[in-house]
Amino acid sequence: FVEGKERDGIDERYVKLGDIEFVNDTTFLVTEFANWNGLNRSLLFEVIVTDSTSKVKEGLEGINGKTFETLTDEEWQEAGLHPLKKVLLVDLKKFGFKSPEGIEIIDEKHVAVIENNNFGIVEANPENRSYSLDKSPIILKVVTLPIKLELK
Repeated sequence: FVEGKERDGIDERYVKLGDIEFVNDTTFLVTEFANWNGLNRSLLFEVIVTDSTSKVKEGLEGINGKTFETLTDEEWQEAGLHPLKKVLLVDLKKFGFKSPEGIEIIDEKHVAVIENNNFGIVEANPENRSYSLDKSPIILKVVTLPIKLELK
């Protein structure tokens, strides 16, 4: 689940995931961002999958006719489901990021984060082979993590 509206006033439907980078078999990093109605979110999370439910119990597919994303907290508990453990590592706004679209692990304490990794191409139209260029600067920074990643 992405962070809710209570974090910063941004509704979940406007939040995007920028990139996923696997740390090991049970852990990955993910960026989450949104730019909506003058509000900005730019976060880097560690996500741990060891205690989550990756598949619903047999017979519960489509619980109450709903998908995972639309279940209430009570329905999750009743179905015996456990969401992924997600830990905020860095608020990337502090580094000037608005849309952290790419991440790469450098070592156990550092990640590279890039914004605007679409090579400046916007409004691409494959039918007539045309496109426009976004001349916004591409930001690439190395970020020091508050934890040591367990790389494998």
